[in-house]
Amino acid sequence: MLQSLFLQEDQEKTKTEKVYKFQDSWKHKRPWLKHDKSKLIMWCEVCRRFDTGKKKNSFRKGTKSLRLPNITSHEASPAHVTACNKKDASMLAVQNRPMPMAVQRMEAKKVDQMSTLFRSAYYLAKQARPFSDFPMLMKLQRSNGLATVGKTYLNDKEARVFVDYIAQTIRSDMITHIQTSDFVSVLADGSTDRGAIEEEVVHVRYLRDNIVPTTAFVALKPLERGDAEHVTSAVKSALQDDLLMEGAWSQKLVFACFDGAPVNMGHISGVGVRLKEECPHLLVLACCAHRLELVFKDVLGEVQYFSTIHDMLSNLYKFYHYSPLNWQGLRNAAEALNIAVLKPVRATGTRWLPHLERAVKAVCRDFRALVQHLGHLEEIGDTGTKDSRDKARGILQVVKTVKFVMFLNFLVKYLELISAVSKVFQDNDSTIEVVFRRVNSVVSSLTKLAKPAKLNRILSDGLEERDGSFVWKETVLTTGRPQRGRGRGGNHATYKEEVLQDCQRICDSTLHHLGRRFDVILSNPVYNSARVLFQFSTWPTEEEDDDFGEENIRTLHHHFHAVLEQKDFDIDSCIREWLELKSVCRAQLAAMHQTPHFSTFWTSVLRRERDEDFKNIFTILRNKVVVGGWETPSIYHPLWA
Repeated sequence: MLQSLFLQEDQEKTKTEKVYKFQDSWKHKRPWLKHDKSKLIMWCEVCRRFDTGKKKNSFRKGTKSLRLPNITSHEASPAHVTACNKKDASMLAVQNRPMPMAVQRMEAKKVDQMSTLFRSAYYLAKQARPFSDFPMLMKLQRSNGLATVGKTYLNDKEARVFVDYIAQTIRSDMITHIQTSDFVSVLADGSTDRGAIEEEVVHVRYLRDNIVPTTAFVALKPLERGDAEHVTSAVKSALQDDLLMEGAWSQKLVFACFDGAPVNMGHISGVGVRLKEECPHLLVLACCAHRLELVFKDVLGEVQYFSTIHDMLSNLYKFYHYSPLNWQGLRNAAEALNIAVLKPVRATGTRWLPHLERAVKAVCRDFRALVQHLGHLEEIGDTGTKDSRDKARGILQVVKTVKFVMFLNFLVKYLELISAVSKVFQDNDSTIEVVFRRVNSVVSSLTKLAKPAKLNRILSDGLEERDGSFVWKETVLTTGRPQRGRGRGGNHATYKEEVLQDCQRICDSTLHHLGRRFDVILSNPVYNSARVLFQFSTWPTEEEDDDFGEENIRTLHHHFHAVLEQKDFDIDSCIREWLELKSVCRAQLAAMHQTPHFSTFWTSVLRRERDEDFKNIFTILRNKVVVGGWETPSIYHPLWA
């Protein structure tokens, strides 16, 4: 009886309790107020986005108490007012926001001081100097009256902070431009730090504003192992994580360049093969400058005397570089002969063909002083150690022979030719056309150099026969035993024939290995098409132009079909635009007094012509530039591989 009485009372209370509903009129002048009819909650959108305080705020999560007093109470709360202020500040222009305005209100002197600090920190980072140099650098500037920066920031910790902010700004700018670039290339090389940890250095090549080709350092990625799997992961990590490209990298990446190591260029499971699994259109090449070095290395191993000379030049460098006593002796000998002498240079090193050329020319230039000092050290023996005298004797036995001098004359001409090609490959402005032209040029020059008549003149340059002896640069040479002759001595003809055969073998071997290592570029239809299409110096005249370039466009479209289609590329429209672009370019070239540089011309075309008029052909042009265009830093040229 009692339970039924209580139940009846609860039912009557429920019937009389008021139910609140959300009124749309509450939203008037309250754009921040939101309501979900299905969940029967309301919330403040501004507080959800801008209220970062720790105090409880029911309108941030959403409240089921749908009453107007709750809304007015929240509207007047400090948390809501602060959130609204933050929202208003975020909608202002950057220069009108509180922090930039505070910076703008700073005294001009303070701005100059901070600029000096940032520039100085950037200088240290750019020159790879330790941050501990920062206080002394600023002290020097203050002593010279160039900067008055106070004492607050003059320590290595603040220098690190400045560099971090600079790096963040540069990286953010680079990422923005890379993400807007139609295509990118990746250039990577292995390295080892002082802790003997293997690392991969990754650069990317892209088009800033889709116009200016730029190559930038991305990351130095440590490797657990230097195999293809880990190198590939490092390259992909640099693109995905460091450049924030995520899955888009496989659609933008059109070219990859590595050195010629098997881990990179292996045909079964090299880095290039692994990248192609995700980017079937990817072009992968090894560095052209490295290819040329490998050509020379192959030749060096095939001609025994060539290898002997190379080792002797290395020993000569060490003999004077690591011994101040020997170097002083050489200077004394040169002074007695009244000639200027320079220390012998190293014949090996990074891009070592120019090193070897300088080493050979140094021996030719300082030959008299070298022979006199080495002979004095060997015969008199009153200076230096027994080890030095033995080394001097060994070097002199090679240097003072007729065969060495003849071979030296040949090397001067040969290395001038090969080194010139190496320097072109290292040039920032090299293009595909330059590579083709230089390789063909060196083939032609080597063919002429290998002719017996020309070789005879080169080998005998400056060499005289006096009273049965051979003299070169006023130095009497020894004969020794010919390599292929018989007996204890030989005449001029014997030595010349011997060296002539070696020189011809060097020329023939160089031609063979040049073809073997560069055929992958010279015969590649994609590179050929890109070269022919945009190298205006090779264009036929307007009268001879019979559908010139159309087949090349189709070749490029066939190879890069997947990535071009994503740019809404249309092959028929591209060919029509190409015909119009040729007319525009020919008119511009005709108005110029001299042929412009490749990069200057095409950059001006991209800047001047409307992109809408040449949308498709400009897509091909941008692809070509990223794969192998202009202005790539000599760290690694995409054409080099």
